[in-house]
Amino acid sequence: MKMHNEDYNKEWGFIDYNGKAVLDCGADYGSTAKFFLERGAKKVIAVEYDDQYWGALIALSKVANVVPVQRFLSKSKDFELLLDEYEVDVAKVDVEGGEIGLLGVDCEHLRRAAEFTIEYHPGEGYPITVNHNYSEKELSLLLTRKFESCGFIVKGKLKRTLYANRIDDH
Repeated sequence: MKMHNEDYNKEWGFIDYNGKAVLDCGADYGSTAKFFLERGAKKVIAVEYDDQYWGALIALSKVANVVPVQRFLSKSKDFELLLDEYEVDVAKVDVEGGEIGLLGVDCEHLRRAAEFTIEYHPGEGYPITVNHNYSEKELSLLLTRKFESCGFIVKGKLKRTLYANRIDDH
């Protein structure tokens, strides 16, 4: 079952996951981890802080190549620690406002993943778990500038979603 009737093919399906390690920030009960594995990911590091999803994520880790991590993500250090702890090719970030922590992550850490897909959430008019005052437009611009300054090509794929692909000769 997918969360909130989301279309994972539309949201995350444009990336080639085959043989890649995926950092799944905002993994819920493992629905996106299953999606990535079904598309050939070799491993998923599934990060979720919400206790209501934790049991299902642990159960999934017993039958699939999923590494469950229970952690709240809101600060740059939270993301940097994950990128220090795990070698990943792709990072999916959908953490209900916590994505603002990416703005403070240094380029060395961001460049450890070749691809990022980020669902960002404006500070008003949307239920978020990390409060901030950025509008949708401001957050899109700030995230785009951050990733471009770190040597990524950034594209908007959907409303409130950015895709960043590392330029390897940067």
